[in-house]
Amino acid sequence: MSAQDTIRQQVTSHPVVLYMKGSPQFPQCGFSATATQLLKMSGAEDIFTVDVLQNPDIREGIKQFANWPTIPQLYVNGEFVGGCDIMKEMYQTGELQKLIDSMDDGEESPEFLWLRYIHDFLTARKTYHKKQALKKKMLLKVASEQLTQDEMDAIDKQADDLTAKALQVEEETT
Repeated sequence: MSAQDTIRQQVTSHPVVLYMKGSPQFPQCGFSATATQLLKMSGAEDIFTVDVLQNPDIREGIKQFANWPTIPQLYVNGEFVGGCDIMKEMYQTGELQKLIDSMDDGEESPEFLWLRYIHDFLTARKTYHKKQALKKKMLLKVASEQLTQDEMDAIDKQADDLTAKALQVEEETT
């Protein structure tokens, strides 16, 4: 099973999943310690944690899975919530507690739905900008006649893949 498949299985099989450095009992960074404490203070009881330091493939794969560069990462009901800073902000506004409480009735809170919508929108926007950067790179190389046909095809495929991903995210948010 690939790292992406493992991650997908973990986040969909557990209501609360925290990818962190270390364990809740022995966190290996301050951000992971803070994330664990915020979840406990928000009333989360059954937290499935994954120590990314134990598996380099998971450590890198989780960053790609949510298109989020830092660890820890929180998933609730199979959806990416955010990292430590977002968790802190949500805790301070009471949104994290509401999100954890909403798990009891099996429904996602309006705040969580809004957060997911914003996350999906930003992901689609970032994907669009990556596509534009790839096209610009290709045009610059073509202009200087340094790009082979295989390189042009590869860049074009990457741009098409990013477009498809952006459209998929856009469809999921509407």
